[in-house]
Parts: sequence; structure tokens; C-alpha cells
Amino acid sequence: MTTSNPSVSLDKSSAPPPLPPTYQEPQLLPEPRRCGAEAGVVWVKSAFAMFKKNFWLWLGVAFTMSVVVTLFSVVPILGILMGLITLVFTGGLMKAAAAQARGETPTFGYLFSAFETHFKPLVILALLYLLGLVIVFAIMFGFFFLLAVAGVLDPLLIADDMSMNTLLVLLLVALVLSAPILALLMSLWFSPPLIVLHDIAPLEAMKKSLQASLRNWLPMLVMSLVFCAIFMILAIFTLGIGMLAAMPMILLMYYTSYRDIWTDQPLSVNE
Repeated sequence: MTTSNPSVSLDKSSAPPPLPPTYQEPQLLPEPRRCGAEAGVVWVKSAFAMFKKNFWLWLGVAFTMSVVVTLFSVVPILGILMGLITLVFTGGLMKAAAAQARGETPTFGYLFSAFETHFKPLVILALLYLLGLVIVFAIMFGFFFLLAVAGVLDPLLIADDMSMNTLLVLLLVALVLSAPILALLMSLWFSPPLIVLHDIAPLEAMKKSLQASLRNWLPMLVMSLVFCAIFMILAIFTLGIGMLAAMPMILLMYYTSYRDIWTDQPLSVNE
């Protein structure tokens, strides 16, 4: 009596379907990726796609955040407090964006989620940013005070017709003085997602954010110009109503640019 070996089919169509891949959270790169200028457009498009997918949620949380901050800002002391915890709201919305990116449907509760998980580091981040602003404006005030004492500003202030050279000098001074403020903004851009999604310490997050921004100044400039152009046109044709989407779009651009620059799972190929 003979037994025949079972035949093995080489027909791939008869093979069982592959198992769905297990989702892996984006891992932080040791150094920020350098992206091309076109990435700036991708970040805006990706942010709009995320916004459109959960339109009412993102509009609602951004509107609620704006209303809460505005109402509390009427009282001076509470206004300062709300200025500090605005970044805590932002951190919660970075968690919401991450949840949506992994296929979940984010809920309204994400707006307050960072109060429980990352309140202290985000408040420290806000304090560091506030301290930076105080130092920068103190330096600017001191600079103009010295110019006034030296009598340098008098000819400029009383001149009826400024020469081109004078205007160029003033423009150069303005650019030099605005550089520290721009650096502060750069140090803040990637900090919320780095803190809430990777538990980076506030000061280290600011350093990493500044490093990434300087390495990717061109795509970030493109992103800013594209965003401003779109919303200027939108504001004109919707009588300003379209500007309601500006804040959620900015928040989502925090996330989309972070994903490309700082993680091993970029939203676009920009190596």
C-alpha cells in the first residue's frame, strides 16, 4: 500500500491573505531630517487632509480653546495664567493628531488630555518661552536706549526725507533685532509634539526644535507662504468666515511637519 505525498500548490492566489501589519508608533530620530522645499507644500496638504477627515472635531476644539483663552484673558492675572497653559491645550491636540494618524477617531477630550499627562513640562516650556521674550525685549529696549542717548536716532526721527541708505540701515537693524524673536518661535514650533509624544524635557525640546527649524528653514518658509496665501484668498472669498479654519490648520501643521522631520515614519519622502 502506497501513500502519496500531499501536493503543494504554487498558486499564490490559493495562499492565505497576509496578516495586517502591526502599527508601530513613529520613533524619534537622533537627528532631524533635512527636507526639500517641496515638503512645505506637503505639510499644508497633509494638515488639510487631517482637518477635512474630522472637520467638526478640529473646528470645535480649536474654537473652544480660543474662547477659553479669550475669556480668561480679560482678567490680567488669569490672562497670564491662560498664556502659560495654552501650550498645554496644544500638547493635548498633538496627542489627538497622533491618534488620528494611527487610525483612531480623536475625541473632544484630547483637548484637556495633556493636563493629566504633561502639564508640568508644558508649563515649564511656556515659562522658558516667556523668559526668552523678556530677555529679547530687554535687549531691544537697551539697544534703542543707547542709540537715543548717543543721539543717533535724532537725525532719523526729524528727517523729512530719508535717504535710501538710511532706510537700508533701519531695515538691517530691524532684521537683526527680529532674529532673536524668530529664533524663539523656531524653538517653540516642534516642542509640544516632542514633549507629549516622546517625553523630551522642555529645554531639550526647545534646542531640538531650533536645530530642526534652522536645518529646514526653506520648507518651513514655503509652508508659511503657502498657508498665508491660501487663507488670504479664503478670507476674501468667504468674507472672513474661512479664517475659522486657520487655527486648527496651524495646529495640524505642527504635527505634519514634526512627522516628516523628526520621525522614522515621514508623511512624505524627503530624504
